[in-house]
Amino acid sequence: MNHYLTDIADDLRRLDIVINQLTQDRRAVDHVALEDLATALAGTVLHLQHLYNGLEKIAERSLAVRGIKLVADGSYHTRLLREYYANYPCDKQEVDFLEDLKSFRHLFRATYGTSLDETRIVVKTEQAIAIWPRIKERITRQMNLEQSPPSTA
Repeated sequence: MNHYLTDIADDLRRLDIVINQLTQDRRAVDHVALEDLATALAGTVLHLQHLYNGLEKIAERSLAVRGIKLVADGSYHTRLLREYYANYPCDKQEVDFLEDLKSFRHLFRATYGTSLDETRIVVKTEQAIAIWPRIKERITRQMNLEQSPPSTA
C-alpha cells in the first residue's frame, strides 16, 4: 500500500509541472501571432492530456490502496472515475471538470486535434489552472487519511 501513496505523491509533483506548463501556455496564447495560434494550442492540448492521464493514474493508484482493481475494457475510463468518486468523494465542480476533461481527451484522440475549438482549449486551460489547487489539496488529504492508522475510539 505504501508504494501506491509514494507514487501518488510523485504523480502530484509531476502534475504541478504540468499545471506550470499550462500556465505558461495560457500566458503565451495572448501574445502569439494569429498564424501561430494553432501550433501554440497544440502544445496546450497535449498538456491537458497529460493532466487528465495523471489524474486518472492517481485514481487507479488510490483505488489500488483500497484493493480495488478494474478490468480494462471499452468502458474502463468511465467506470474508473465512477468507482473513484464512490470511494473518494469529490465535489460537483471537480466531478464536472474531470468528466469534461475526459470527454475533451476523447475528442482530441478521435479527431487528432484537427477540429478542436480554440476558445474551448483556452477555457479548459483556465479551468484546470483554477481548480488544480483544490484537487491537489483533496488528494493530499485523502493520502494522509490512508496513511493514518484507524482510530480505535
